[in-house]
Amino acid sequence: MGRRYAAADAFADPAVCLEVATFFGSVEAFATLSASTLPACRQASRLLRMPYLYALVGGGLRCSSATPWLGSCWSGVRINLGTGRPERLPPTLNGAARVAGAVRVVEADGHVFVLTELILRHKKGFALEAFDPRRRTWEERIPRRQGEPDLLVQGDGSLFLSYNSEVEGPRGSTLELNFCRYDVLSGEAEALPPIPTLRCGGGHCVLEGALYVAGGYRFPDGAGALPALADFDRFVPARRAWERLPPMPTPRLLCRAVASGGCVYTVGGLGPQGWSALERFDLLEGAWTSLAALPTPRSPSAQVLSCQGSIYVFGAAAGTPSRELLVERFDPGAGRWSRLRSLDGHEGESGIESGVKAVCYQDRVFTMRAQAGGRAKSAREPLQVVVEEYCERRSADRELARLTALHGHSGLAVATGPE
Repeated sequence: MGRRYAAADAFADPAVCLEVATFFGSVEAFATLSASTLPACRQASRLLRMPYLYALVGGGLRCSSATPWLGSCWSGVRINLGTGRPERLPPTLNGAARVAGAVRVVEADGHVFVLTELILRHKKGFALEAFDPRRRTWEERIPRRQGEPDLLVQGDGSLFLSYNSEVEGPRGSTLELNFCRYDVLSGEAEALPPIPTLRCGGGHCVLEGALYVAGGYRFPDGAGALPALADFDRFVPARRAWERLPPMPTPRLLCRAVASGGCVYTVGGLGPQGWSALERFDLLEGAWTSLAALPTPRSPSAQVLSCQGSIYVFGAAAGTPSRELLVERFDPGAGRWSRLRSLDGHEGESGIESGVKAVCYQDRVFTMRAQAGGRAKSAREPLQVVVEEYCERRSADRELARLTALHGHSGLAVATGPE
């Protein structure tokens, strides 16, 4: 399965105490807590069955004031949602490589998969790694290769990912979009046929095992504008073929796509009225419906997710200097939007729209965002990356952890520990 990073396993010896992280505003101090009522082995087994929230940060995570920068690697914590305690993770395998961009994190088969963007021989590259919570090890599932990662989404027992590679053509170098399907159980990766309309910057989601790609833009042939596309395509693994579906009513690039209730929803994006567009494709009817527009137009860095049948949108308003993180929810049954309590809005890093990452677990929503204390900071100054839980039934959010990172690139996922 590739290279493996071995870390000390606190649960390997029943005689040792459990090592967990304590935090006082930041994940810095570590303490050793004794298992008071259960033997350590039974306590560890109980904790492993709890769901974990994994939060990863790139660009040199600083874990304590006494620890120097760990270099340009991805690192982070996992938070036991039963106890609320965070625990520092071992660094990823690609710590020696320079981190170039954002990380994409998903959960599958009890593992946390991380697609990282790297710099390899002065060109963009990527690697796919998986964290095994039982062994506390990272495994390299797809070794480093050149190309710029575009997406990573979870399917039924598989992961879909794509990356852009530079190829030489008769008119000079251009970009080529490559789709790949990774089988989680077998560990095999297979290249998919080319998408009917070669493009990037589209919205992606998986519904009933099929990959859907909405909108985007064609690779530019020389200088010029990037026209938004309305193309809507589906890849069906059983037939290993792409299908052209009816186009979206509103052409858009950099839109978000989510699956809910047997439908695909496309939210926001760049294009004619794309900032506020909300459209739904019904698989049974095979047709699009334009729904109530977003009350607050959002920038492409906004995060969209489906939770408990509703569509949630997190992020700052588009076209405004404010970095306030707004939360709005769309109820498909009622067909209307509602404004929820905004996250405690510290401004994002001045001059950079780092956005917010969000993930849903049952009826709980977790967010992760970078902030720079409301003032412009130099590129080398650390950011505060805040992990929070938003829960509507409490009408409040709470801070789970606060990390210090050189860059705001981050990602999170919820995973259930192995039985």
